Amino acid sequence: MPRCHQNILKIITDRPITFTQLSKKSNCAYETVNKYVTILEDEQKIKTKQGKFKIFYNPALETKKLEFYELMLNVSISITVMLLLNSKNLPQNEIEAKISKSRPTVSRTLSTLRQNGIIGIQYHAPFKTYYIKDKPKITSWIKETHPDMVNSKTDNLVEMFNY
Repeated sequence: MPRCHQNILKIITDRPITFTQLSKKSNCAYETVNKYVTILEDEQKIKTKQGKFKIFYNPALETKKLEFYELMLNVSISITVMLLLNSKNLPQNEIEAKISKSRPTVSRTLSTLRQNGIIGIQYHAPFKTYYIKDKPKITSWIKETHPDMVNSKTDNLVEMFNY
């Protein structure tokens, strides 16, 4: 089995990955990566999910983790999750200030995270704070789907996701 073929299979079975990230991480030409992912899909060794990004993943990966991976490709969401993992409950205005995003962006981000069951709200009249519902579970999912984020600080995440 050629080096690129083995390398691509290992990368994908280790964690979900986008085509762009796979091309960079495998150090193989775009055409070569495209050829081998097609072969690996035909052999049913990997699966593909097409959304905003084309994502390759291990067929054994749980659907919830794949959805989490796809959700975390959004920079605002990933920064907010990491901020809330490393903080106690935070109000929206503090989140806005710490991640340097606009009120509408943070509002959409928090709404998406709530809809996906990742964060909860605690009401304190006259304001509310947000928190990660199950920090150990989310931390383990990050380790499994985004291992590069585990030791990153929130400040470095924007740079990390610019690909």
